[in-house]
Amino acid sequence: MYQPDSSGESSDVPSTDRRHVASVTVDETVAGHSGVMSMSSRHQREMITRFPELLSVDCTHKTNRYNYQLSTLMAIDDKGRGQPVQHSLLERNADWRMSRALDHLFRMDPDIGEKVQVLMVE
Repeated sequence: MYQPDSSGESSDVPSTDRRHVASVTVDETVAGHSGVMSMSSRHQREMITRFPELLSVDCTHKTNRYNYQLSTLMAIDDKGRGQPVQHSLLERNADWRMSRALDHLFRMDPDIGEKVQVLMVE
């Protein structure tokens, strides 16, 4: 893991603090394909910690030749605005893939799953 310096460039100094780096999680299908890939930045992890009560999920459909869908999970802040907290590439937005994307989010902080009161899906 490498911590970006103040200019936004990666430094050659390894970071021992996982909060300073982006988090990428991958789950594979039984056939060995990447079924779900999720990414979140430090800022995104801070937003879900601050505003875990209401989550909104939005997915793209048929926007690339591979038919992967981009799922954006957003926490709704205290002003009613959506704050992206995770982006996931899904092979399809059905069955276990969406569940895995949510699992990726909940791995950041095990308490988040218990704090979510509403999950909106568009």
